[in-house]
Order: sequence, then C-alpha cells, then structure tokens
Amino acid sequence: MTYGWALLVIFIVIAVLYFLSQGFTGGERCTFSNPGLACDNPNVPLFKGGAGADVGTLKGKIVNGIGKGIYVYEIGCTADTSKNPGSSALLSTQLTAASVVTVNSAIAPQGSLDMATLNLKCTDSSGIAYTAASGLAQGTDYHGSIYVLYRNSDDPSTACTAAGNYCRVAKASLVVKAQA
Repeated sequence: MTYGWALLVIFIVIAVLYFLSQGFTGGERCTFSNPGLACDNPNVPLFKGGAGADVGTLKGKIVNGIGKGIYVYEIGCTADTSKNPGSSALLSTQLTAASVVTVNSAIAPQGSLDMATLNLKCTDSSGIAYTAASGLAQGTDYHGSIYVLYRNSDDPSTACTAAGNYCRVAKASLVVKAQA
C-alpha cells in the first residue's frame, strides 16, 4: 500500500469517528457545565417551534444529581451570547425579563423540575422573545443557554437577592431542534 492510500484510510477513519461523536440526534444536546445538574433523558428538552402562544418554550426537566437538595429561585433561557450572569444578583436583573421565570421551588436529591409547568420562553440572540409572528421554524436549530439560580438546601442563607449569600448559577449549553 502506498502512502496516499494510507492517508486516505486515516482521513476516512477520522471522519467516521467525528460524525459518530456527534451522536444520532443530529447534534442536539443540553449539557450543564457544573457537575450534578442535568437535563432529563434523552438529555434534550423539547423546544416549541412554529407559531402559537407557546412558541420558544422549553418542555424538558432539570434533574438534581448534586447529592443534596437544592432550592431553585429562577431559570432563564437565552441565545444572547453577550450575557454571562453570575450569582451576584437575580437572573431577572441580568437577562431579558421575558427569558426568566421565577421558580421558588425545592428539588430533592435525584428529583427533577419540570420546565413544561414553568412556561419558560427562550429568547433569540438579541434577547427578544419569540412570538407567534416571529416563531422559529420547525426543524431549525436553536443554540442558547439555560441558567439556573439556586442554593444548596444546607446553605445558611434563605434568599438569593444579593452578593455573597450562597447563591449559585449553573449554565447549560443548549442545542435543540424546534418541534411542533
């Protein structure tokens, strides 16, 4: 075998491995950067596309695998990459108000929070909420982030309203196809 054929075989193997690493879901994913929180199986929340009052809403679950209870204050969803909320203030003061819902709910260890009951609407890259008129076409990829403002149940503070009171922000990278 010549060097040309060997290079061709290596290139084909690398290409196959790359495409297999993308998964069979077309690259859809919801991955939290901090350990313990996860999106429900199959790790992709449903994203409502098309038109209608609920366009842009997420329908999946967030699972608490931290090993202790947590208390969730707010959840936000945006494709605006200029935003990088920290734990120094409420998400509603750092993201577009349309993309944040107040939760105020405890999640037990290994428990989950159903986003379908929250009516969490994601915003586009300009921070503008999708509407029935400006809906995301079905089958179109949505690239954004989910932010969860929470505290551990054993933290001494009981409120997430100012800096230094045990609040945490978990971020998940989100790539989903808009569905009917």
